[in-house]
Amino acid sequence: MRTKAYTTIEIVIVLAILMAIALILIPITVSGITKTNANNYLKDISSRLFDQQIASYSGKNSSAHGIAFEQEKAILFTGTSLIAATDTVDLVYPTRLSLQQTDLVGGTDQIVFLEGNYRPVAYGSVSLTDGDQIYRLEINSEGMIDYYVSD
Repeated sequence: MRTKAYTTIEIVIVLAILMAIALILIPITVSGITKTNANNYLKDISSRLFDQQIASYSGKNSSAHGIAFEQEKAILFTGTSLIAATDTVDLVYPTRLSLQQTDLVGGTDQIVFLEGNYRPVAYGSVSLTDGDQIYRLEINSEGMIDYYVSD
């Protein structure tokens, strides 16, 4: 009596189908994860910028507070500028995310809140990109912070 088994051709066809499905799904999944990470980072930066604003307004450490944007990271700092900072925290951008443009009044790459004030010295927008989408953080002259994603 003959036992039932799969032939080599059947196994190869099933493996080929599974490989084709994987080749389609992996890039879609990676792209989705990248976008989620970038979006979460933008939310985090927005929240931390608000924290810096509150720290300045409340007079924490009797100093100004701010954030500087560089090509590969954002830097939170205590002081009137990054150069004069007494304390810094690096926030490295997620994989594939990089600084595209800073469009802040005065041509600076720093948003600073002076002690006792919630209004920024420089206001405008900062754009980050992952190559597909642009993630924009905006702060107006009154200190309102917003962010959005565009293609």
